[in-house]
Amino acid sequence: MSADTPRRVSVQPLLPLPGPYEYRDDGNALEAGEIVEIPLGPRQVVGVVVGEGPGVVAAHQLKPVLRRLDAPPVPAVSRAFADWVAAYTLASPGAVMKMVVGGRDAIRPPAPVPAFRIRDAGVGPAAKLTALRSRVLACLEDGEAHAAADISAATGASAAVLRAMAAAGLLERIAMPVRPRIDLPDPDRAPVVAFNPAQRRAVGHLIAAVRQDRFSVTVIDGVTGSGKTDVYLEAVAEV
Repeated sequence: MSADTPRRVSVQPLLPLPGPYEYRDDGNALEAGEIVEIPLGPRQVVGVVVGEGPGVVAAHQLKPVLRRLDAPPVPAVSRAFADWVAAYTLASPGAVMKMVVGGRDAIRPPAPVPAFRIRDAGVGPAAKLTALRSRVLACLEDGEAHAAADISAATGASAAVLRAMAAAGLLERIAMPVRPRIDLPDPDRAPVVAFNPAQRRAVGHLIAAVRQDRFSVTVIDGVTGSGKTDVYLEAVAEV
């Protein structure tokens, strides 16, 4: 490729579109799987690089990839699985890829939350302590910073009360990173429900199918709320 010939990449937008679009890679050295921001009409959207561009768009019509996003790339096995799911379910590849990536909100760093802790100097003699303020100080007596929402839930103090205590020198306000709201999945975790005999047979069938390591289709018949998802999750745990 000459210096005058732009490098082309195919990018799958995370939208219900039938396939990828071709873009110009202006010196980013983009690799397949990387998550990027691209122009699409008047908008800027997120997409996944899925390979080299096919060269069907005239060079003067190519739009550039805007930037590489700070997010882990989508592995090749996940991209292949997304393509298979799209073909098998007759869904658009972009819609399936969005489920893989999670959309813009999933890859954007979460904004920090307001938090408070007791000031190192402690409570001064001139500080006015009400019963509510005393509860807040007791909640924070471990010296650690706690999210404002957690303090309010534990003590009943509003955000205005916490801000007033900070202004009075009782508390220090900081920005705290958002902690994960859920733990990583544990495949060895015991089922939440106690399976009945029919469900246990279904679980056994699914696990046996998984261990055969070949494609198969199993559909569970049951009314809403009967535990079908819990049964399927046992097969997921086996995988």
